Amino acid sequence: MLELRSLLCVLAVVACACERRAGPPSSVPATEVSPSTAAEPEAPAALSLTYVGNEGVLLQFPREGNQTVDILVDAVLAEGLPGYVVPTPEVRGSIERREPPFDRVSLVLATHHHADHFEARAALRVLAGAPELHMMTTAQARERMREADPEGFAAVSDRVEGLRPSEDEPIERRIGPVIVRAFAMHHGRDRAPLVENLGFLVSVDGHRVLHVGDTMVSPQELTALPLAPGDVPVDIVMVPYWHLYDDWIHALVDTLRPEHIVAIHVPAPDAPADYFDEGGYEGLMRALGELSPPVVVLEHPGSTQALALSRAAGDR
Repeated sequence: MLELRSLLCVLAVVACACERRAGPPSSVPATEVSPSTAAEPEAPAALSLTYVGNEGVLLQFPREGNQTVDILVDAVLAEGLPGYVVPTPEVRGSIERREPPFDRVSLVLATHHHADHFEARAALRVLAGAPELHMMTTAQARERMREADPEGFAAVSDRVEGLRPSEDEPIERRIGPVIVRAFAMHHGRDRAPLVENLGFLVSVDGHRVLHVGDTMVSPQELTALPLAPGDVPVDIVMVPYWHLYDDWIHALVDTLRPEHIVAIHVPAPDAPADYFDEGGYEGLMRALGELSPPVVVLEHPGSTQALALSRAAGDR
């Protein structure tokens, strides 16, 4: 009996060893576990705005390979107008000498010829220092440049375009990857003399920014703006702050569907008291901070804000 028990034990050990070598039963196939190859979601692109003063900004549109397309809007200034933010001497010097972050600007836009948006001699200096630079503005502003310095203007005139679109048909221009659509957006129909004002819709790789200058178009006129199907939605709309308290803002949101609204033409902190409602500058900042939808406020010349573009350029 002892010999029989020993034999059974030996057979059991052999069977276990064979099972280990054979691997798992065929009814439960073995699987190989490998690390996940799913790509991490890409961070949303961001468009950077560097504040120059009043309505003036440097727009830096994102491109592949950490590159940007850099455009100045209403940012070539001198002394400006009392009560509104002007660029510091350091910022003005950096623009004219093409120093960072203004060293890769490829296009200059000016919505109209008023001194808090444009200065003719400064524009001529900027263009003279950069032979590859182009400028688009109103016909009135272009004439101011010719009058300020006929000889200097003659040297750059082929790179300065004075646009005069009709109200029912914008003018479109392409420079490299940049598409500019210029809209006639009046500065007040009863204003005398008439002031030409352009709204610029700037597109790069499907990302769009609209800067309306000092337009006084009504909400109804804004809704009727001759936009093409590919113009909307707009990623960023830059609007004088006084339009953010009435029906204008609702027309803007319904018509353009912006991801970000930027308040511009905000008076300087030391502006005269009659530039503000009750509460002064601090009261205005509080009021802007309480708006819905929320708005971005640019305050300090030389400061930069990166606004995330959560909608993909092709997701329209």
